[in-house]
Amino acid sequence: MDFRIRTFTPIWTGDVKRESIKFRDTSIIGSLRWWFEAIVRGLGGYACDSVGEEKRKLDVEKYKKGNKPEELICPVCYVFGTTGWSKRFRLEIDGELNRLPFVIVKADERKGHRGWFLGTRESGGLMGTSEVKVYGDSWIKNVLALSLNVSCYWGVGATTILENTNSSIPKYSIYLQIYFTLKKPHFSKDDDEFYIIDNPIIKDKVFKLPMVRPTMWKGALRFAAIKVFEDWIYEKLNESRIDKETVFKERARIAKLFGNEKDSQKDYLGRLCLLAIGGDLPTGEKLRKEIEKINKEFEKWLTDKKYVSKEVPSRSGRLFFYPTFFEEISLDVITPLSRETKTPVRGPIYFETVEGSKGTKSIFRLLYYPFDLIARGEFDEIEKEMKEDLKFLAKALKKMFYEIGFSAKKSSGFGVVEPINDNDVKVDGFKSDEVKDILLNTIHQS
Repeated sequence: MDFRIRTFTPIWTGDVKRESIKFRDTSIIGSLRWWFEAIVRGLGGYACDSVGEEKRKLDVEKYKKGNKPEELICPVCYVFGTTGWSKRFRLEIDGELNRLPFVIVKADERKGHRGWFLGTRESGGLMGTSEVKVYGDSWIKNVLALSLNVSCYWGVGATTILENTNSSIPKYSIYLQIYFTLKKPHFSKDDDEFYIIDNPIIKDKVFKLPMVRPTMWKGALRFAAIKVFEDWIYEKLNESRIDKETVFKERARIAKLFGNEKDSQKDYLGRLCLLAIGGDLPTGEKLRKEIEKINKEFEKWLTDKKYVSKEVPSRSGRLFFYPTFFEEISLDVITPLSRETKTPVRGPIYFETVEGSKGTKSIFRLLYYPFDLIARGEFDEIEKEMKEDLKFLAKALKKMFYEIGFSAKKSSGFGVVEPINDNDVKVDGFKSDEVKDILLNTIHQS
């Protein structure tokens, strides 16, 4: 199998000196392996951590006794190799990529632009065209072609979070941008141990700009989605009890969008399911047992519907998040008071925040990609599921932005935003006009 790589933006690799000098076969193999792991896990399969302690090694003694290698190592290790087992293909690169100067700037369109970095030819990424040849069995080539197709959209090499190596989005995916202005300050706690105050805000490591990490967006939106599920249950209970199939189908939407449920959230979701199905909750030890029972039934339901596999009950979500950057940092202060005397119990506590200012907008970005439906070939279901998922997602976005907030100190009202206008929402990709209508109609719904 021969194919040609033509770069649209720089590819970043690295050698022992941490320099991006040459496009090596190990660079593309590493990216292909990473994406194949994501595909396998997203479809509910098992892929070991290739660099962690749980990495599987081929048990040579069992192999000599007749055990098949695919029974002893995970599918990814079977294709790409592991200790005691070589990869099932050979990859060769013919042609050199050029090393070019570069500029990195903030990913927004605001005025007062700050925070840029001008690189040189010696520190630049790789650009150009290169021929790649793959030797191996036909089914191996099909696996590599799938991984390559995904990696060409999402990036090859390092620093793909900066969108260095893609120029478009995958087919059937939706890229959403929401421009927003903070109504209340945003606060988060950085892990910088050496700082002038005890509560610094989370910042970008390079330019020291205040930011919201992708993981923070995912956690805040997941929490809002759970609250949407809770609201749905109480609304339905006003009419009648809800059958178990309907409850599980709605709960599964959270897993499909965000991936595995967190242990800390399973009990709460189990309580909601019991309430929806039974109309009330037992107490004490019986409640704990009923929660465990309903959660096990839900896990079996996910397996029966093929949302997760029997071997490894896990999956990735269909939502992929990007960071958000702000421009200015403010300083706030609180002084804890005694409940009895109303006098200060300790000195003032300083913490950094980001405050909204008129005319200044930040950008929330995410990508919706139903990779599991695409990999299973269920193309007829994509549009139907997409509309259902996005209606649910729009409700969660509305609750996060307007009610709950995405900041720390949510109970104090931190992290909510001003009303979002039609021009603040931009959608690209599959059925973009319909998707935008769904989002706006839900966000503006009173």
